[in-house]
Amino acid sequence: MNKLDRKIIIDACCEAIHLWEFGNPDVAKKEYARTDKELMRYFGGAWIDLQKRGKTVEYDIQVIKALIHTCEIQKVLIKNPKLEECEKYISNKRVGRLLAVSEDKSLAAKWDYGAKFIFDLGKILSTVGGSHPALASRFLFFAVPQASIFNYSNPLVTKLQRKYGLKDSSVRAVGKVMAGLYEDNLAELSELPRPKFPSKLSKSIRDGGWWERRVLDLAILNYVR
Repeated sequence: MNKLDRKIIIDACCEAIHLWEFGNPDVAKKEYARTDKELMRYFGGAWIDLQKRGKTVEYDIQVIKALIHTCEIQKVLIKNPKLEECEKYISNKRVGRLLAVSEDKSLAAKWDYGAKFIFDLGKILSTVGGSHPALASRFLFFAVPQASIFNYSNPLVTKLQRKYGLKDSSVRAVGKVMAGLYEDNLAELSELPRPKFPSKLSKSIRDGGWWERRVLDLAILNYVR
């Protein structure tokens, strides 16, 4: 069991609420700064409109860049990722089918599906071979809140290797460790206060444990020593 200290969870929750309402104060280019609420409404709202009303998904590349800067992963832009592929990927009916298939699976299996989404989109985004899991995970985290997506990053990998015995940096391996941490701390995470979510997104956020995953991510990254 890898139970987190309650103070760590509470501190991470407070940070998550601030990011939801006010955004990241450390964004270098202030014109790109967005709150979590704004990102969720934009990307997650488009997903809901696609699923419920068949509306075409159309993303402004500048908003995708705002996501990148807000999440402080702007180094990915050096390799010129194919940002337009985010729109194509989320519009693909395969994503909806995979989500539907994963609904009745175990928690571990759902996280495995989430890792597959990250890996697949990460490869599609790349123009030079390799992958962009950090960008793929953050985009999917806000675009499909009911999917068991974790925010992949090099700092997270380092923390998991040092504290939780992560053996390699693959998306699947990171997802497995995060799934274990999520399950071990779910009781505490589920009792946390949370902000008011947009009405058309509240069910997706609740069903996917999005808030719990957001707080866990921040707890591991910023508060576990």
